[in-house]
Amino acid sequence: MRDCPVAERKFFTPSLTKTQRGFVKSETPAQLKRLIQYVKHWKTSMIKVKSPPSSYSFELLAIYLWQQDGKPQTFKIENGLRRVMEQLADYQSIKVEFFEYYNHNMHQRHIGPHIIDPVNPFSNVLDVSNSDWSAVALNARNYLKQAEMRNATSRFCDL
Repeated sequence: MRDCPVAERKFFTPSLTKTQRGFVKSETPAQLKRLIQYVKHWKTSMIKVKSPPSSYSFELLAIYLWQQDGKPQTFKIENGLRRVMEQLADYQSIKVEFFEYYNHNMHQRHIGPHIIDPVNPFSNVLDVSNSDWSAVALNARNYLKQAEMRNATSRFCDL
């Protein structure tokens, strides 16, 4: 993939979907699966734009934030949701990379916000040129103002 022109690298992604699903399944205990389902439901019901970001980008963000907070097996959904929503509200600062399926030698420098696909180091699933992330940020900021978010912390905390 590295030797292909940049514009052609995206065509490798469909052949990697089985591995992508495997990554998501292997990294998700039951509580995290529930959080991901909730975030995807929120996205589907709240983000009404012509070019919404992919659900996969939301899954990867939730997994990354969970990993950063120590991979707790149990946590309050509200806390995980707050953590994800805060990051979505500030999508310009998102910088997510995984190295489970490729080594650091394949790493590229990424400028600006990015969520690098864990199975394709050349694919930024947070592509601001193809998706309306500003609508996501606005909806996330509004969601954070709701009553159920007031007492939530912005870390995945054990119950």
